[in-house]
Amino acid sequence: MSDQTIAAPPSGAASTTTLHPGVAVQYAVHAAVRRDMDRLVGSLGTHAAPDAAVLGYAEEFLFQLHHHHTFEDDAVWPLMRERLGDMTDLLDRNLAEHADVVASVEDFAAEVQHLDGDRDPARAAAVRMREVVSLHLAHEEADVIPFVPQAFTLDDVARFQALSAEENPPSRFLPWVLESAPPPIAAGFAAVLPAPVQQALTDTWMPAWQAKVDALG
Repeated sequence: MSDQTIAAPPSGAASTTTLHPGVAVQYAVHAAVRRDMDRLVGSLGTHAAPDAAVLGYAEEFLFQLHHHHTFEDDAVWPLMRERLGDMTDLLDRNLAEHADVVASVEDFAAEVQHLDGDRDPARAAAVRMREVVSLHLAHEEADVIPFVPQAFTLDDVARFQALSAEENPPSRFLPWVLESAPPPIAAGFAAVLPAPVQQALTDTWMPAWQAKVDALG
């Protein structure tokens, strides 16, 4: 990761002119999670998209959300807890909310597997999941993410990204997270990508992701 900071967080995030790269990643992921939940609730409210398209989109969302929260719990927040001892109460609350998120996500994952022409149960589960996850994201953005610059160096962020990519490779993660990222954050990501990765993102990875989006109608 370069020393470059990334300007302008998404709408509704903390007001600042520059962002630590670790903060920018968090905001970008949160924006993608909110986008996906809105799309799923909308798609499950109609019959415009085939069941297979909704299920395929849901499965990618579930993978990304699970990976994000598991990686935070296993690698990111323990290091913050170690370095910033006064964060214990907030991180304990954060961990407890992750458990609530898991419960709501598991309910949705079970329902979306059984659409069978009746989308009401899956949509209700998606609405509940959106409520639980959105509350958690808001708490995290208000109370935990502001401490990321204090807890982590740019080398830490680069190490986190490398570890994360072992299970969530750039070909999968980048198009998902960048599709709806605010332009300054998307530009910040692109600026540190090798040229071949930028080319693959533009020519192959993003079109493949866009096809999943378009299939929802």
